Amino acid sequence: MAEWSLFNTLKGMAPKLGGPLLMPFTSRNLAVDPRAKPYSPPESNRSLLNPLIPAVTGIKNFIGIPGTPQTNQQEEWMKNKILQKTRESGSLNGVIDYKDYGSTTADQPSGDWTGGIMGAPFAFGNTLGKSGYSIPQQGGNVNWDKSGTSYDFDKGFIPDSIRDIVNTGGLLNQDYGNNFPLHIPSPLNYSPDITITAKDIFDLFGGGNLMHKGETEIKPTTPTQPTQPTQPTTPAAPTVPTYNPPQGPAGFTRPTKSYAQQAAAVNKKAKSMGVASPIRRSGNKYGFGL
Repeated sequence: MAEWSLFNTLKGMAPKLGGPLLMPFTSRNLAVDPRAKPYSPPESNRSLLNPLIPAVTGIKNFIGIPGTPQTNQQEEWMKNKILQKTRESGSLNGVIDYKDYGSTTADQPSGDWTGGIMGAPFAFGNTLGKSGYSIPQQGGNVNWDKSGTSYDFDKGFIPDSIRDIVNTGGLLNQDYGNNFPLHIPSPLNYSPDITITAKDIFDLFGGGNLMHKGETEIKPTTPTQPTQPTQPTTPAAPTVPTYNPPQGPAGFTRPTKSYAQQAAAVNKKAKSMGVASPIRRSGNKYGFGL
């Protein structure tokens, strides 16, 4: 629910500082998770236009003009804050509350603003207030809970006459008895235009899965180089069995002389015995004959 800037700021500051003229110009750093990236320091989100946003929003919503005015510094701050909360929780859903703006309480503003009234938290704390959000898994515009972005006020924050007009959508959206305009009066919404791209999510988690705080970090594995295909091996030549000629009966010794020498020895023996030699020769071949 949005909160009225002047009433809530002065209401929170008066008891502690003694008067509404002392405004919180000092800044207080947000707790930074060193793993969260990107994240800009609060000083980079200060702008002279930031304190004008609550006033502009209040006036246009009282009249009944829809829309969400915001500065570039607001957009940068909110995007970084959502990325930080996503990295810490490991979830694409979350809640922005007043502690994110620098207040000591989550549900109501305490009058403390990170970066002072020039900071983006002051502008959001007095327009958006506390609201839930969700990020599309494939990236895109952040979705805000409609109930959290309703620009309406609880009783006691602003005069009842102004509250009744603002909570029903402004002057242009009142029912004046002639059913004008043709819809049921309802409060306008302050929905910041924040885009979280798919690359933002990928860079945030390094390409890994969403991880809850306290879990072991999942690091991407280093791709290995593909191995070269092995060359087909040449099949081995078939083994030719070795022929071992018969060795003869036991005690037999293979002759070492040539056939011609053996034939000559037989002829000599036959001649000495006075008989015809059984050796027959045909060219360079020897055999036995009758």
